[in-house]
Amino acid sequence: MLVFQTANQGEQTDEILSIVSSENIPTGYSWHWSGFRARPFLTFKPNGATDYQNGTFTLCRNNEALKQVVINKAGRVRIQPAPTSSRC
Repeated sequence: MLVFQTANQGEQTDEILSIVSSENIPTGYSWHWSGFRARPFLTFKPNGATDYQNGTFTLCRNNEALKQVVINKAGRVRIQPAPTSSRC
């Protein structure tokens, strides 16, 4: 997972100012993002809110959904068990 800051506070990843965080996850694990407006990324504003986005990160191990991190457009986060219907 990569968290970065862009120059234009937009969607273009070719204008990265700085990498805020970079984390590798163990072999066999993966993240699946499912977000509003079908964007493959999540953008936060300086006040902690998202850019009118909400969605869910699903943590998977060997294609089995384990947990979910749900983010609403105000930037509030909650963690929940992954429903059996979750995609990996």
